[in-house]
Amino acid sequence: MRLTRILVSALAHTENAYLDALENGVVLSADIDVTEKLTLLQFRVSSFREASLRNSLSSFSTLYDMFDTRRSVAVFRCLSEVRRLQTYIEISHEYQLREIISESRCQCLLATRASISLRRRDSPHARSV
Repeated sequence: MRLTRILVSALAHTENAYLDALENGVVLSADIDVTEKLTLLQFRVSSFREASLRNSLSSFSTLYDMFDTRRSVAVFRCLSEVRRLQTYIEISHEYQLREIISESRCQCLLATRASISLRRRDSPHARSV
């Protein structure tokens, strides 16, 4: 039950990262794959959550759920996939932010160089020559 809560929380963080990336206009490579992967993970997490809730209704099922290592491994595997997707989204977001910053710096440097050269042309030394 505790693992399922952690899984649901991790999925919520991944969904927020995905929505933030969409709002900021981050272009994820293979955007459709990320959306499909997120949808698939949402379905799997929902299945795990439902099973945990059903098992919590009876004490025997709760005990069985605690000692079912196959289910625990499956939840851990799903948790790892959710976190991997979140990391991928965050990496894409950071990469695009860095690209935007580097482009703006280049444009600022070009604008600064142009203004410096214009000042040189307008300087009193340039007129007396």
